Amino acid sequence: GWLQESELQYIDFAIQMEAMGVKTIIVTDISKDGTMAGPNTEMLAELKKTVSINIIASGGIRDITHIQALKHLDIYGAITGKAMYAETLSLPQAI
Repeated sequence: GWLQESELQYIDFAIQMEAMGVKTIIVTDISKDGTMAGPNTEMLAELKKTVSINIIASGGIRDITHIQALKHLDIYGAITGKAMYAETLSLPQAI
């Protein structure tokens, strides 16, 4: 991924995945990935309103406030790679 642009919008892709029976998707906002500047909560909220499949958020997560924001949106899970390496997020606290 990330080497080619697609004409297919993320919401349309998620709708297609849900129609195929996919139960969980990972959604990465590549403009946020590795920045620890916060997840794209607007994008995730819009997606959450559109599909009922589980959403795992990826990209931008830095600390517990970002995990709390995702929990508030009822996001299923989060990938917290850089936050773990940078030690800005406590895994026991996040769980």
